[in-house]
Amino acid sequence: MAAREDPAVNYTHTERSWVVTEAALEVRGSDLDPERISEHLGLDPTGSRRPGPDRWDPEADEAGLWLLKVSAQATPLAEQLDELLGTVEPRAVGLQELRQEGYDVLLRLFGFVGTGSFFELSPVALGRLTALGVPLRLAVSTSER
Repeated sequence: MAAREDPAVNYTHTERSWVVTEAALEVRGSDLDPERISEHLGLDPTGSRRPGPDRWDPEADEAGLWLLKVSAQATPLAEQLDELLGTVEPRAVGLQELRQEGYDVLLRLFGFVGTGSFFELSPVALGRLTALGVPLRLAVSTSER
């Protein structure tokens, strides 16, 4: 009699990188003026929103938003982060000033993930993030897209 395979015992683990990724600098505040943030940092945002209700999502956060995104689907997230850090590191003092004024300032890394997905920060990137002095938020989506 042949041994029977139990499908509940079979397990395959595959590690994959995050996909459809982006690295972004976010500045949020209840009194945020996007033009003032642009002037303060010497950068133009890739997106912004003044404070107030979101006409598309009434339940959404009403804070204003200033956003600088690096997203390139063919570029690994680590390279996007490197590009973003290269842009914002010279503005570290300005970012700290915004935090002292009460704005929420953070770097956000986003990607779609599946079972076994990972993102790895190099010691150099981790040191650069630490020196910048702003929080890092990892945001993932597990949807099937």
